[in-house]
Amino acid sequence: MNNYITGINENQLQRVIQHIQDNIDKIESRFENIDKINSDLKLSYNSPSASSYFSKYNDLKVNYEIIKNNLLSYKNDLINVLESYRKLMTTAVDKVDTFKPKGSIDEERKSE
Repeated sequence: MNNYITGINENQLQRVIQHIQDNIDKIESRFENIDKINSDLKLSYNSPSASSYFSKYNDLKVNYEIIKNNLLSYKNDLINVLESYRKLMTTAVDKVDTFKPKGSIDEERKSE
């Protein structure tokens, strides 16, 4: 006989969700800093190689939003897992609470 215990460590999952959000915030901040540095550089450098660099940087910059959206998607997936688990557990507890087998002690006492 196998005795499996399954479930979700809600506290750990909430910590992971918060960790993802913290990293999203850090990444956004770093991307903003990089943007600021490049904006400042653009004012100082005017050459074909600088133009090439800024063009390539703008191509790369498109990926910032993709990275952020991927992380947000992971975070939202974990939030959905947590909410679904809580709903499932609430439903299960409600069903167990309404179950009274025939011949239970409560029924025997009522008939006395």
